[in-house]
Amino acid sequence: MSADDGCLYQVAFNDGRESNMRCLVGFKCVISQQLPNMPKEYIIRIVFDRNHRSIVIVKNGAVIGGMCFRPFHSQGFAEIVFLAITEKEKHQGYGTKLMNHVKEHVKTEDIKFFLTYADNTAIGYFVKQGFTKKKLMAKSRWEGYIKDYVRSTLMECKLMYNVDYLKVPETVKRQKEAVLAKARTVSNAHVVRPPVTAFQRGASHVPVEDIPGVADAGWSPSIARTDPPRPVPHIQAQLGAVLKLLRKAKDAWPFQKPVQAWEAPGYYDIIKEPMDLQTMEANLDRGLYTTKERFLEDFERIITNCKTYNDPETIYVKCANSMQKRARKLIRKVT
Repeated sequence: MSADDGCLYQVAFNDGRESNMRCLVGFKCVISQQLPNMPKEYIIRIVFDRNHRSIVIVKNGAVIGGMCFRPFHSQGFAEIVFLAITEKEKHQGYGTKLMNHVKEHVKTEDIKFFLTYADNTAIGYFVKQGFTKKKLMAKSRWEGYIKDYVRSTLMECKLMYNVDYLKVPETVKRQKEAVLAKARTVSNAHVVRPPVTAFQRGASHVPVEDIPGVADAGWSPSIARTDPPRPVPHIQAQLGAVLKLLRKAKDAWPFQKPVQAWEAPGYYDIIKEPMDLQTMEANLDRGLYTTKERFLEDFERIITNCKTYNDPETIYVKCANSMQKRARKLIRKVT
């Protein structure tokens, strides 16, 4: 048993002990609620089978979710059969924490791989947890040990014994700090300069070279831009106004910049044509949007990518739907 974020992550299996039986009954109810089409008899048979193990999440004395798996010790892998979280507690990070606790637990049983059959709605979740559709184990190692499921995809995960899955956030934080520390040795971008005070003394303008830090950044009058600004085509001016409104929208925050791979594991394995509002702005500046249809095509790619990677109930998809309606309304006014 271990504690995390006010919850207990408890190993439970059918050994006859009352505490374990209570956990399994609670977990069985969660599975039945989240998988209403799954026969209750099948759920009971698997959860209470003595060959299976479950790790359940207990919050305020009640089971709010868990994972049921069967270890095949002789083969060095475990099959994940059920994973469910109550509707109220979904999308709060419990799925990731649960997976990390399970990974650390099965290491104690010398399990090196996970296998699971995932339906289309679960593939994105498992990719985020380090699973892949590629086969890492020889088929002879698992064939005949696990049941085949129709309309599902077999996914696999290799456990890294040199990684403490319960400390991944802290590890990523230390890595970011190390990168920033290294960057500071070759850049002065982190240096905070004093503000310009000439305006407080009544000056109407300040030479660029007198602004603190500008010269240190490599600027000189000889490289200052002197070319007159080029006229912006009518269509680009309109699209620029549309893009400005989209970037200011309250639901635009997930789409402002390119997705960082470390924030969304497996994102670029799933999304082959990434797009974001920052990239669209760069494309607009380069004159790539000569028609509103071309502009809308890139924006719709942002929406499609979001809905492909994320579950339908997530805040990201809700933001995508809101932004899609806003963009279509604005683009209709472009002539």
